[in-house]
Amino acid sequence: MVIFGGVGRIPGSIIGAVILVVFPELLRFLGMPSAIAAPARQMIYGLLLVFLMIKRPQGIIGVYRFK
Repeated sequence: MVIFGGVGRIPGSIIGAVILVVFPELLRFLGMPSAIAAPARQMIYGLLLVFLMIKRPQGIIGVYRFK
């Protein structure tokens, strides 16, 4: 949650936590069986993390401080 939202900023951690808690709940309303929803959620989460690390390694609202 911290890495997703942004390291070094409290609002980034809160936004990351909200997104990662709300996302599985949204998948629940799609009506997919849990045997499909659980692996799909993990794959989407993994792909989202990889994409975020490539495009925005400091997180959603994080700032670089490592120099």
